Amino acid sequence: MLHVPIDYGDTRALDQVLKAYSRYFRILGAVHLAASKSVAESLKNPRKYYDNNVVKMEGFLRVLGRHGVGNVVFSSSATVYGCLPPEITTNTALKEDMVPILDPRVPREEILNTTAKLTPYGISKILGEALVARFVAENPKRKAAVFRLFNPVGCDSSGYIKENPRDGQRCGGGVMQMIRKAVEGNTPFEVYGTKRENGDGSCVRDFVHVGDIASGIVMGFESCLYGIHGKGKERVRVYNLTSGNGVSVKRLVNEVEKESGVVVRMKECEGREGDVAVSVGDIEKARRELGWIPELGIRKVCRDFCRAYGIKKYI
Repeated sequence: MLHVPIDYGDTRALDQVLKAYSRYFRILGAVHLAASKSVAESLKNPRKYYDNNVVKMEGFLRVLGRHGVGNVVFSSSATVYGCLPPEITTNTALKEDMVPILDPRVPREEILNTTAKLTPYGISKILGEALVARFVAENPKRKAAVFRLFNPVGCDSSGYIKENPRDGQRCGGGVMQMIRKAVEGNTPFEVYGTKRENGDGSCVRDFVHVGDIASGIVMGFESCLYGIHGKGKERVRVYNLTSGNGVSVKRLVNEVEKESGVVVRMKECEGREGDVAVSVGDIEKARRELGWIPELGIRKVCRDFCRAYGIKKYI
């Protein structure tokens, strides 16, 4: 694996890299994972999310097109379902067709109506999907798989590959990183929103092991290249990568405690702007068309995470 440390939004540098490596390799496609991804941070700094997730994405796709790279896998987010009414997101497993990929050719007013309830992060992802769809529509040989990710968590089982959140000071990192900080700093883990009408009162999320996410992305890329999955004429396909099972934030903390032997102090806080009570996805389309089934449950998530960061019994 080659690592070229450039900003994907630097179109000149990206152009040079593709030009150099195309002399030796046939570049078949691109997997896009380069997004800012904190709902809370996006509310404080929406410009950053527009620049990194939308403006740079447009330039990135333009360079790919110039070099004849026609297959794209795009990591979107379940936050795009935030435009749906709360009674739907709370009581229904979210299906891909509930929020179709936005057509950028529709009137501006329609786009504004669709994105009105979304956070800046959610808006940036739904616009990213639209840019991918436009990229594919421009050339009949192009294909794309768009994955709406539901709370990727955990680490590689080896413990060697793990998250290193560079923006941790600014956006806090994901929920597992926040649990880790609470354990290592002996500070309370803040649970946002504890009076929901579901279960233990904390938010319910659909946590998926990063190993399962990686497998799904590979399957999506293969479906673009070989057409061996997802028969049909659609050249842009959108899939949930989801376990289909809801786990409350408090239960996640309890699973970390069981796996590591530590006690995580919790502090109950008011709900945050942009947070929904329940977010659980429907798995059927990815299972049917890609043959993707998540194999690593919440215990495996916590075990791999604790081992990778040396939390208590794994020190």
